[in-house]
Amino acid sequence: MGTAFAPVRCGMFTRPWVYLALTSIAFAPEARANGEHVTRCSGLLPPWLQTDSDRDGVLDHLEDANGNGVRDDGETNAHHADSDRDGIADGLEDSNHNGRVDRGETDPRSADSDGDRIPDGVEDRNRNGRWDPGETSPTARCTGGRCRVLEDVDRTHRGPRVPEPMLTDLVRNLGAARGELEANVLFVAPASASFVPRWAPEVEIAFWDGWALELELPIRGTQIESFKLGLQGTLGVTADQRFAHGFQWLGELRSDGSRVDNTLYWIGALRFSQRFSAMLLAGARVNVGTRDGAISTHAMLHPTVYYEPSRSLSIGVESRVLLATNGAHSVDVTPQLRWRPIDPLTLQIGAGALYESGALSSIAACRIAIEH
Repeated sequence: MGTAFAPVRCGMFTRPWVYLALTSIAFAPEARANGEHVTRCSGLLPPWLQTDSDRDGVLDHLEDANGNGVRDDGETNAHHADSDRDGIADGLEDSNHNGRVDRGETDPRSADSDGDRIPDGVEDRNRNGRWDPGETSPTARCTGGRCRVLEDVDRTHRGPRVPEPMLTDLVRNLGAARGELEANVLFVAPASASFVPRWAPEVEIAFWDGWALELELPIRGTQIESFKLGLQGTLGVTADQRFAHGFQWLGELRSDGSRVDNTLYWIGALRFSQRFSAMLLAGARVNVGTRDGAISTHAMLHPTVYYEPSRSLSIGVESRVLLATNGAHSVDVTPQLRWRPIDPLTLQIGAGALYESGALSSIAACRIAIEH
């Protein structure tokens, strides 16, 4: 036997005159598994006639999805502006007010959206529903103060956390937050008995959000080979923080004053998933002889791909391609491991092959870094 009348459950229509107006409209009942029919009427009136009982910016019919006037599992409280009592209003957590938890939003039904045991209201210190400088991310699980999930972001670091290449000189990860500091040293082992080892201590600091400086002393054997200064800027980060791009300038003066090198890179960093990420530096270098005025130019391409089986271990392959205007070129490919045994310390080690001037040789390197 058919149901002649379907009960009307429209929790957002609390004004009597609105309900009376609706009774003149033919409703389409929605069948439920238990045989009961419930009329859905959330879309029959324009937003200005729909109610928001707790004035949190999210309409009642979106908070009370089944329209039964009771807060059920999976719903927010239509009569309380802060359903999870985390100090952040539902309308700020659900920033687009659509009743769903979208990418980049915290969950108004849970006081700890990312499950890191730090309440959203503590991570979002000013409780404005946004991730501001000086705050940890309420949507990324953190361990020991460092967030390492899909976006792999770090405190106020904005952008994808992609492991740094070992041989390619990168000032900081794109999107670095002001105050980030790193000291590291790179050792390049000799490929033959006659090859003098090289090493390079350097200090990197983010002096402003997205901007960083580097000071480096490349050393050959025991002699300082040159003085290097680097400047890096972040040009943009996507909303989901999977991709960022920027630029980097490196200036190098030979210790004997015989040559000045200037290098300009475009940098792209992309996190494909929690496990896979990649970085690309593409640019050009101009070498100018200060004594004879000789000028040489090079085009450079440095791609790196990383796989991260755990939070502390990364396995990658780094490649460097250099093409000179005089026809000379070099290519090296270096598989490498990146291990973070404790939070401030990172160790990298790798070995590969170098093809230069028609000859093939080996290359081995190690890098030690301490971050703050």
